[in-house]
Amino acid sequence: MISKEAPSPMTPTFNKGLVETVFSDRSIAVERVCTDEGLFESKADWERLFAQSSAQNPFLSWEWMAAWWRHLGAGKLHLLFVRRQGALIGLAPFYQREIRLGGISFRALSFLGDEAVGSDHLDFLSRKGCEDEVAEAVVQAWLHDRRGWDFIALRHMAEESPHADRFLRLTERGWRVQRRDGEVCPYLPLAPTWEAFLNRLSASMRYTVRRKIRNIEKGHRVEFIAIDDFNEGRPAMERLLALHQKRWGDRGGSDAFVSEIKLPFHRETAEAFFQQGTARLFFLKADGETVAALYGFILGQRFFYYQAGFDPAWKGKSVGMVLMAKCIEAAISQGWSEFDFLRGPEEYKSHWTSDRRQTQHWILSPPGMKNDLYRFLAASSQTGRRLARRYLPDAWVERLKGNRVAGVEPGIEPGIEKNAKEKESE
Repeated sequence: MISKEAPSPMTPTFNKGLVETVFSDRSIAVERVCTDEGLFESKADWERLFAQSSAQNPFLSWEWMAAWWRHLGAGKLHLLFVRRQGALIGLAPFYQREIRLGGISFRALSFLGDEAVGSDHLDFLSRKGCEDEVAEAVVQAWLHDRRGWDFIALRHMAEESPHADRFLRLTERGWRVQRRDGEVCPYLPLAPTWEAFLNRLSASMRYTVRRKIRNIEKGHRVEFIAIDDFNEGRPAMERLLALHQKRWGDRGGSDAFVSEIKLPFHRETAEAFFQQGTARLFFLKADGETVAALYGFILGQRFFYYQAGFDPAWKGKSVGMVLMAKCIEAAISQGWSEFDFLRGPEEYKSHWTSDRRQTQHWILSPPGMKNDLYRFLAASSQTGRRLARRYLPDAWVERLKGNRVAGVEPGIEPGIEKNAKEKESE
């Protein structure tokens, strides 16, 4: 894992001594980087490619993935850089992780950032127009070099990924390819005006939104504050964290956002994104008191709603709903095209939109007895839990959940992960 010490300044060019070519064919070469130093020195290349790609997603940025590896990653880096005649056209950001099941160790290749922090729509990065070429090159690299992994487990992959179709060709080489639906990610296409947006809502929701806003504004001095400035970002982030903890402290605490192990990650990414102008923090104040906050990222006219918090003492005033309405109104006024609620089928999201995306989980297994054994053990584990839920008392089932084998999701995906975003709007 990357040292907890601050990294040295990034070099503007990529040090070729840190890479190994794992596949080449005429003008295409795939290079692998497996060191922390290589990750840091790839920053400039990664950022240029990110700017040239169509995947404008904060969870694919160097800042997000490098911070995740620094604070939360385990295993070994496995970055694949795809070059055409030396020019970078694609990147597959993986790491190698160990999974133990039935006392046996398995090694999986997975996306950086796939655990604990709610990264959605993960994918490869490709220069626009090079998606097929990059996907084919990565598949060829998998076929030619299997050092360090037994199978590939890609979780939370973008439903609309232009790269995933190439995975199906692996079946021609005897691979087993499995796909299942992942997280539901509601999203809201924005209207050109606030009134046009309200008219899209059901009559009851439209009435509720207007009534909630009117009620709180009638009885209190209400302020809506939007923060995008780097100098204000750090103290504003601390206010969000305090609000979030206050809200979830009433429920015994939240592992989603303010746990000790995740705080350094969130502070680092927030600082980086505020510096870039990508982060946004919105606050609702009543009588000078901060009562609700919402945090997210804006990229390519698409707002990614990441986290929120509100003061439970103000729950009766529906400050979460009021702030959400104010944020959507602000997004419309900025000319943004979409409000992405990200993962989670929480009921309140359905009040705002019925549009959904669904991330995908992929397991790609080369032929071999070890991978056959993994599938057998995973399926057995799944059957056992299904029977336990059916026949055992609830208290016993909860105890069994606490004793799950670390790193195993039965049947399709390794890794037990709590929903990293316990967001709520009330």
